Amino acid sequence: MNKTLIIASESGSGKTDKCIRLSAKTGAYIVCPVTEDVRHIWDKAKEMRLSIPYPMTFYEWVESRFYGCGVKGFIFDDIDRMVTMHSGGVPLVGVSLLTDQEDLDASGVD
Repeated sequence: MNKTLIIASESGSGKTDKCIRLSAKTGAYIVCPVTEDVRHIWDKAKEMRLSIPYPMTFYEWVESRFYGCGVKGFIFDDIDRMVTMHSGGVPLVGVSLLTDQEDLDASGVD
């Protein structure tokens, strides 16, 4: 089974940069809350000189607006913000993952 990487840290600590590096390494799509974030991530990847699939919004992901054959995975950037925005302001309180997946230290993405 694939490993799931958990990237958790305070605002401004480089979580999105790590998501971009992970996307460049794996070919996984980055899913983010809104269109402005899509553009920011795309521009940041160019600035970092990394090639990534074009990011998508949460709504695009829900509506399956991606190409199924070549999809290698998904990276959710700011998932807590995404859930709160799309649940009418109700905050994300917890997350569960399958126990047979291995959590990895985000430092391995550098």
